[in-house]
Amino acid sequence: MRIERISVIGIGEVGTPTLEDLTKKAKGVEVVGVDTNLATLEKFKQRGYHVAPRAPPSNAYIVSVYLTAQIFKVFETLDLSRKPLVSIESTIDVTETPAFRAWAKETGTYLVTVPHRFVPGDPAHRVFNLDRVLGGVDSASTSLGMRFYEQFMEPPAAIHQASSFEMAALSKLMDNTTRYKDILWAQDMKMAAERLGYNAEELFRLSSTKFNIKIMQPRDGIKLKCLPKDAELLAKAFDSPLINNMIERNEVYKQYATDKGLPKTPDL
Repeated sequence: MRIERISVIGIGEVGTPTLEDLTKKAKGVEVVGVDTNLATLEKFKQRGYHVAPRAPPSNAYIVSVYLTAQIFKVFETLDLSRKPLVSIESTIDVTETPAFRAWAKETGTYLVTVPHRFVPGDPAHRVFNLDRVLGGVDSASTSLGMRFYEQFMEPPAAIHQASSFEMAALSKLMDNTTRYKDILWAQDMKMAAERLGYNAEELFRLSSTKFNIKIMQPRDGIKLKCLPKDAELLAKAFDSPLINNMIERNEVYKQYATDKGLPKTPDL
């Protein structure tokens, strides 16, 4: 695959580090940041990046928007004349994967999903220096996607090949719902300990001295974007009463935290 241009579509919290790192790594390749927000484009233009309100014809498109519905809107804007690789780094509603497969088949496009794992403010776990997961709608897409990403990875970080598009998308939801569960456990134990007059912080500290135990730090509840959204999407995909109960329990803790004036939870 000869690459002349890569377009990163959606240069918000996730797309920004992808644009920055690809611009450094993809030598001899034009990397374009694409966004509908003109103020965002101007900000990146002032920093010396190539930007545009619409993706130009490209060999690879990396989609980093927020919602599944927005991904399909992006598809409508793509020039597919170069038989490009389209990589979705956004979180996907897995119940919509038949529509993604249909689009790829109808357009003859190589389509993969490589869910982002970027954590803001954590340079040790950024874009290409942490393990990623990739799954394509068919073997040709998977093969092309693996070759594309492998050229940018920083060993020992690697791209792990999923058996399908769906498995890669599900892994993102599982990642964040597992973290959601870990935080929820700490929240529930904090409420229980304090109701009975025990010091929750001491309890967590003592339990964490065991080599294989790590208890999260509860604050004011699981809020903001990624964790709540991904937990809801996994509950939908799996029709899971357990996850739905977790979401309800988080609402109980959020009210408890408000009443107690607890510190803000970071979106991790």
